[in-house]
Amino acid sequence: MRPSTDLDLAVTYSNMGLLYTSLNDPSKALSYHQKALEIRKKTLEVNHPDLATTYNNIGLVYDQRHEFSTALSYYEKTLKVYTQILPVNHPWLAITYKNIGLAQISMKERMTGLNNLFKAMEIRKVAFPSNHPSIASICGTIGEVYREAGDYTTALKFYEEALDIGKRTSDVDYTRLAKTYYNMSRILSELKVYEKAVKHAELAVES
Repeated sequence: MRPSTDLDLAVTYSNMGLLYTSLNDPSKALSYHQKALEIRKKTLEVNHPDLATTYNNIGLVYDQRHEFSTALSYYEKTLKVYTQILPVNHPWLAITYKNIGLAQISMKERMTGLNNLFKAMEIRKVAFPSNHPSIASICGTIGEVYREAGDYTTALKFYEEALDIGKRTSDVDYTRLAKTYYNMSRILSELKVYEKAVKHAELAVES
């Protein structure tokens, strides 16, 4: 049997951190991720992808705790590593830009956050086929930001794009489709297009 190393221990700590994140126990999750980070900072190069992953995991925990400023600082550390080692249209960069954007929006920096969500969307449109579910997901996320800002016309545009892509995926996510129909129904109601609002609400139930 191969002897255990510090990096093996870091993997274990990281997995424990992910487990406690999924169990909604951010304090324990953070403790394990910090232990993983301590080992990895001592043993890995500063631009190693495992360091970026650890920064991202810690950012997600702070997001869970609604400490968005601290979450953002870790997502930015993730981005700094990824921009040094990954191609400009790598999907991991899209995830990082999305995390950064959502943290900024939670901090009431809506326009800056949207700019980063758009970066995530553009990367995904280059990296994936046009019917990939991750493109539908980011379009829906952008639509939700505009809906919460009261810009219903723009929100509807992005929900329509999310719906179109979602219906063309090879493995249709009917739960996501139903949510998109429901969100569109709410917006159409706000726009006083009541007949279409009812129709989309019915489609949400049928999906």
